[in-house]
Amino acid sequence: MRELNVSVNDLSRETGYTKQHIYDLLASNRRWNETTLDKVCDVLRLKLVLIDEITNNPVASSGGEAHGIVR
Repeated sequence: MRELNVSVNDLSRETGYTKQHIYDLLASNRRWNETTLDKVCDVLRLKLVLIDEITNNPVASSGGEAHGIVR
């Protein structure tokens, strides 16, 4: 978030979640779900790509520009 100059306040405002909700997500005190991931990825201009463990092929993606793949 620092690299994109996006604060918790910005993320809260853009996603519609409270600041506490964002803090809880970032601190792993709240579970991420598909909707939350989509909203946050949109704001941060990230692309989420799910990889099949067996075939190592992408099975789904969402969001904007790809900044890397997490496996």
